[in-house]
Amino acid sequence: MATLNEIVYSLKNMASGGKTPVDFPFSDAQIAHFVDNNASSLRIDDINAKGFIDNSNIQDLGCQQLTKVDSADCTLVNFGVDVKYLDIPATLQLRKNNAIEFFGMVDKTTIIPFYDADIVPYNRYIRFPKKLGISASLIGSRIYVRGANALNLCYVNVRGAFQLPSQVSSCTSEGATETCYDWNCPYPVGQHLLETHYINGQAVEGLYSRVLKELGFGMQNSEVQLTKTEIKPV
Repeated sequence: MATLNEIVYSLKNMASGGKTPVDFPFSDAQIAHFVDNNASSLRIDDINAKGFIDNSNIQDLGCQQLTKVDSADCTLVNFGVDVKYLDIPATLQLRKNNAIEFFGMVDKTTIIPFYDADIVPYNRYIRFPKKLGISASLIGSRIYVRGANALNLCYVNVRGAFQLPSQVSSCTSEGATETCYDWNCPYPVGQHLLETHYINGQAVEGLYSRVLKELGFGMQNSEVQLTKTEIKPV
């Protein structure tokens, strides 16, 4: 997969007919913003058509520290039951699921199940483990961890498909910082989505074309190879 640096460079190169100007009218950060927004909708359509999230879309948040709070999570009143929580970046809004591929122990294999069956992790290969005395619920972008053993849990691992990959900039835990994504890492979008591709026989405009149009360049100065990649629903 291409890195974000490579995608931004390619877009500037296409827009300038192969000669990237020093005084390009948009900053790399502005171009990355357009890339994130357009890639999000392309990834949603691609995942919905496939019925599962492939590895090209997944970002690993590493070791994440949980915070204890009263279950009311409100400054005005206490419910009297302590739980733990974790805020995560906004995930892709998929048709059938919440785009969380894994939520569990830091061994990256032991799952903490979501107690609502409609929002379990979107991975067709994972089975529910035996009961751990811990369950999770997702409300907005906050995951609550509950159960008899929840208060003994300090760290978790989260992997998923997030709306704005370039803004998933770092994973922090007590005393350490781990980089989740930087511009020299593979950008979590399938290579086939960069150019024109096909879903259920219909041509879908690729990421390069969409971003260039938003930047006001169109595709007239670029030489983009069109790759016919057929995506069929499972």
